Amino acid sequence: MAKLYDFDGETYDKSRDQVRLSRQIDKVQHFLEGNDYVTLDEISAATGIKNMSSISARIGDLRKDRHGNRVVDRKYISDGLYSYKLMPKE
Repeated sequence: MAKLYDFDGETYDKSRDQVRLSRQIDKVQHFLEGNDYVTLDEISAATGIKNMSSISARIGDLRKDRHGNRVVDRKYISDGLYSYKLMPKE
């Protein structure tokens, strides 16, 4: 892994979580950059990240200033299912 990122949150423990979360955000971002709208299931299958909440959290992290302030568009499919697309950097 080339870069370690800073995260926050009530249950975040840097010594326990930083490497794992940094790997996850890199995997999610890399996959989203090469694809159109995808679901959490598709992201999970491609990245090996099994926890959907973790994927959703990493998408939220990508929207934060410290993680690039990226725009991640969300499109409603049905029955509470959404798809996501990482928009190009401006």
